[in-house]
Amino acid sequence: MPRSTVVRDYLASNRYLTAYNRQARAHLPDAVEDAYEPLLGVRKTYLAASFARVERDYGSFDHYLSSGLRLDSDDLAALRGELLVGEPDP
Repeated sequence: MPRSTVVRDYLASNRYLTAYNRQARAHLPDAVEDAYEPLLGVRKTYLAASFARVERDYGSFDHYLSSGLRLDSDDLAALRGELLVGEPDP
């Protein structure tokens, strides 16, 4: 899957978290609400840091999946079947 698709879908999480985050903030004391802001959403820099760490530690995302997470081709096929929707980007 192209990284641009991963980033786009990851950042779309902010849209889907809006109602939940509004509710969560309503239960926070005003004095700490700002401190929780980084935890209530997603940012491109968070994902970039994750990819950079994977590249540094494993050399590639595929190697991370197979060696770091110890997923085999059957595991990956099952995950793709459960998690991916629509047609992949070219």
